[in-house]
Amino acid sequence: ENQGVDNFSVRQKQAPVDKGNHHRRVDKRGDSVKHPVVMVFRKPEDKNSHLAQKQQKNHADGQEIRIRQIRSGSAEISARDIPDLVPVLAVLAAATPGTTRFADARRLRIKESDRIESTLTLIRALGGTGSATDDGMVIQGRYPLRGGCCDSANDHRIAMSAAVAALACTEPVILTGAQAVEKSYPTFWQEYERLGGRVRLEEDV
Repeated sequence: ENQGVDNFSVRQKQAPVDKGNHHRRVDKRGDSVKHPVVMVFRKPEDKNSHLAQKQQKNHADGQEIRIRQIRSGSAEISARDIPDLVPVLAVLAAATPGTTRFADARRLRIKESDRIESTLTLIRALGGTGSATDDGMVIQGRYPLRGGCCDSANDHRIAMSAAVAALACTEPVILTGAQAVEKSYPTFWQEYERLGGRVRLEEDV
């Protein structure tokens, strides 16, 4: 049993909570948990657009190539054209034995968070190893990761990367600031559960 998936807790933080505006439900483990009644959904992209389909295919093909590079045990990846993929690829690298270097990533310093530092902080919090360079980072991978407490840094991509990292952890992962996903993927936690992940939402008091 993969405990990284089955033991993932996320904490809402820095948002006022209306005690009467929540309902309670029971998750798969029988725990009583709170979920917001109101959810925000984004309008889906037009799937009939030929250009959108081509862009999605190119994006998927490029990501698959980089995943294969990381799994080879030694990789150097330029972030020039894929800055938003670096956090989740770095998490994959952290859970893959070998060394992965991310270069051309200076602009990650001025995203929703300093994504070089916030990605490294996430990886270290879960038992991984990595260090910053002048234009990116170097990740020394290992498997499995440990798990533990981490923070989204109010950055949606760090929050989602933490969820991916949980798949490779032997202990529970507790994420503070999970609501950051609402910026780009409001239904992320529902989809995570739909795919087999088990999430417990709780208030950060």
